[in-house]
Amino acid sequence: MSTLPGSADQAAQPQVFRRRSTVTAALVVAAVLAGVSIWLAVDEAGHGFFSIIAGPVVGFTLALFVLLLSAYPHVIVRDEHLEPHNSFFWYVVPYPAIAEISSTRMGLIVRTHGRKEIPLTGYATGIGSRIFSHRSAADEVINAVEAKMARSKRPGDDDATIARRWEQRNAYAMLAALVISVVVVVLGVQTYH
Repeated sequence: MSTLPGSADQAAQPQVFRRRSTVTAALVVAAVLAGVSIWLAVDEAGHGFFSIIAGPVVGFTLALFVLLLSAYPHVIVRDEHLEPHNSFFWYVVPYPAIAEISSTRMGLIVRTHGRKEIPLTGYATGIGSRIFSHRSAADEVINAVEAKMARSKRPGDDDATIARRWEQRNAYAMLAALVISVVVVVLGVQTYH
């Protein structure tokens, strides 16, 4: 069953925003890290199993870190609230709690009536902003959020609860990768011959 433009089913669909240039750059850097670490492992052939895999394991851990910091963050605009998903935390921000959403030099910031500031790291630009302008992508997010805020029934509600949640999957993946990397490096040093 398809939905017609403007139908209630289509309006209920969340909008997901990610900066393509940031995701592309993260994928390229992660691929280079993984490739270089595998290439360096060739020099360790003949020095023991853990010595061979230490480079790729550390390289893949660094690649995972790059992906979690750059490619994963995104913003979901739902009918009832905004969900900024940063690398290790995400928020549920009801529209009545939002005083302002604005573009900064480093990305987007949501300011609430309770004076809380929530960064939207999916739109962080850093020095790459000169190369990959984020203005149009940021404006799309701002327009989508402001449209939902305009439909909000209680604008300026200081009591709207903002929930901060932990991205458990990302945190556990990063922690596991770090632990595995340390164990493999230590075993590689101990068994090197």
